[in-house]
Amino acid sequence: MNTHKLIYLSVAAVLLLILLAFSLPNSIQLMLIAAFLLFTSYLLLVKKQTSLLSIPISTPTSETGTNINILSGILALIAGTIILIVALYNLLYN
Repeated sequence: MNTHKLIYLSVAAVLLLILLAFSLPNSIQLMLIAAFLLFTSYLLLVKKQTSLLSIPISTPTSETGTNINILSGILALIAGTIILIVALYNLLYN
């Protein structure tokens, strides 16, 4: 997939989250946020993409910059997973 298409999809996802934020139930809102975080972690960890939402992350190309990108991807993955679990719990038990 082209990098520009990924950026456009990310921007569209954020706009969708903003437009639907006040009209959806909390569990669905949390699922959309979790999907965005998991997509961000996918871009950072798998695609090694360093420009998210057309905002370049200015990290050096050395080992330190690579470690920062990997750490950011892992943290986004953890946050997305936790939010998804909370959303599913709210959907099933509330």
